[in-house]
Amino acid sequence: MMNITNGIKEVLEVLKSQTVEAIEEFRQEWIISLNVDETFKELHVAMINNVCDRAKQKATA
Repeated sequence: MMNITNGIKEVLEVLKSQTVEAIEEFRQEWIISLNVDETFKELHVAMINNVCDRAKQKATA
């Protein structure tokens, strides 16, 4: 679990310096590239959306 948390923190650090448009493009590419079992896809998409929404908030603050 710690690796996931560290990975998310790293993604947030990179994304917060991007434009809102770049963050949205990243979100779409990340979701499209998901290679997970359908059972967990909704969870992954929710996590991706949360990360990108937080990055947009930091980028526009």
